[in-house]
Amino acid sequence: LKGLKRPDLLQKCAYVNGAWLSKVETISVVDPATGEELAQVAACEISDVDTAVNVARSAFQRWRDVLPSVRGEYLRKWAAGMRENAEDLAAIMTAEQGKPLAEARGEISYAASFLDWFA
Repeated sequence: LKGLKRPDLLQKCAYVNGAWLSKVETISVVDPATGEELAQVAACEISDVDTAVNVARSAFQRWRDVLPSVRGEYLRKWAAGMRENAEDLAAIMTAEQGKPLAEARGEISYAASFLDWFA
């Protein structure tokens, strides 16, 4: 994963309530094919998860009041971002899941197509 064009796609911290949370405790992400440690991610506590769920619930209340055309534009931008970063995302999926690269590319494209459809 050293060859990623966007190494910032791999984050050690958890994004909760508009901020990156750094945790002392981490969980290793391991390549199932080699056993090599790929990255470490924050080991969030129950309170962090509760905060994330509550913030998401609150955001949904605001999101449902946004005009459908505006929501669609956000979804299209998200899909475009996935496509722009498809190679890096596929490389990450392949490394963390042991999935063939071609299949990971297809999965990224498939996921982006769902965003377009819902837009």
